[in-house]
Amino acid sequence: MQTSAALSLGVLGSRASSALLLAVARDDSAGREAVGGGPVPRQVRAHAAFALGLVADARSIYSMLQLITRLPDAERDIKASALAGLGMLPAQHSQLDVVETVLTELLADPRLDPMVASYIPTTLAKLGRTTALPALLRSFNDKDTGHPLRQSVALALGRLGTLQDQVIARALYDEVSEGSDRMTRQFALISLAQMGGRGQWTDEHQTLIQVIGRELRGAGQSQEHRSWAAMAAAVLGRAQPDAQPLLLERLRAGYLSESDPAFKGAFAMALGLLGDSQSAEAIHRDFREIADQGFQGHAAVALGFLQYIGCSEPLRALCLDSSSSEALRVSSATSLGLLGDT
Repeated sequence: MQTSAALSLGVLGSRASSALLLAVARDDSAGREAVGGGPVPRQVRAHAAFALGLVADARSIYSMLQLITRLPDAERDIKASALAGLGMLPAQHSQLDVVETVLTELLADPRLDPMVASYIPTTLAKLGRTTALPALLRSFNDKDTGHPLRQSVALALGRLGTLQDQVIARALYDEVSEGSDRMTRQFALISLAQMGGRGQWTDEHQTLIQVIGRELRGAGQSQEHRSWAAMAAAVLGRAQPDAQPLLLERLRAGYLSESDPAFKGAFAMALGLLGDSQSAEAIHRDFREIADQGFQGHAAVALGFLQYIGCSEPLRALCLDSSSSEALRVSSATSLGLLGDT
């Protein structure tokens, strides 16, 4: 109840609650009194720190910056919640320049806890701070930057950059081809697709399609990229209709030639997200014939996106089958929802 109450005060935007939320987040005497005595539970403190970002007045922002810069690393979860709260500020808020200045300075501090640091890039990205791109790129290219922070920066670059930012695009392309950390490579691939989704169609998009096609074939650094490449193709294709014919050609070929159910499911999802009705029959056939519940779940959702009404009966049966995994039953229900099945 106390966690819900703290969050509700933020949702209400009650400026009168700013001091109370800060006291609870700090776990000071006023905060302990507010919760009935004794230390404030960590979960309540974290929700209070986040709620300050929903209040969003100047006092609340100053309070969150205090929490981030002054709390010890042992309270990293509270600091991370405050950072997440800052990411909820309105895009035109008058204090965003101050927030960016403090966060970019923290980003360059090697003493900052790695987990806390990893929240900074995505917070700056949520705020749309393209002016932070140089600082983010420096962090990404610094050989001493740890994997969690580089993963976060990769995601932030995708949200803020465009393919016309050639230095950023090259850094992400190099990461996909040569990076040492699997997750950073995968995030870089998705971020390139996000970048390609903004702006007019240019020659840079052709390069991106070639890279995605290479990864779809498993011809890049790792065959594990195939599922992420499929999702990247869906992200790019949904935003850039001009890219769809080439991407669909590669996705269809990848789906038909793929034997691993996990990767085949990713291809099915991408084809569903792009509305490729041409693939619906093949996905439906495999949904019936491939006895892998992970694949069946992805295929079910894909068929929902494709509005393939012919799969409704087996989906209802899966929802009622207690021997099926919970994930498959949820996926089947999701597909029925997409189909508008009563």
